[in-house]
Amino acid sequence: MTKPKLAENSKMAQDLVVDRLQRKVDQLKDDLLLYEAQLSAQTADFQAAQEALHEAEAEILTIRADRKQLMAQWNSSLIGLQRRNEAYAALLSAYK
Repeated sequence: MTKPKLAENSKMAQDLVVDRLQRKVDQLKDDLLLYEAQLSAQTADFQAAQEALHEAEAEILTIRADRKQLMAQWNSSLIGLQRRNEAYAALLSAYK
């Protein structure tokens, strides 16, 4: 082979390598854009999940407070009922 032919072949080989590398760079850039979009979507999903969790925690605290209040009212009602039963029993005893 002649020197110009060798140089031409070498140049073609280099062009092929450069072209392959450029396609790889383009593919990696596309992958990066995809990963950034996925990260953005996952971040939004995570924030929405965190907000839902905080709302659920607040609701649980409200339910616990309501339960505590209802239990206090229930106990108060039981005490009132017990006193009425005692008064009724005393009245029956006094009546007999």
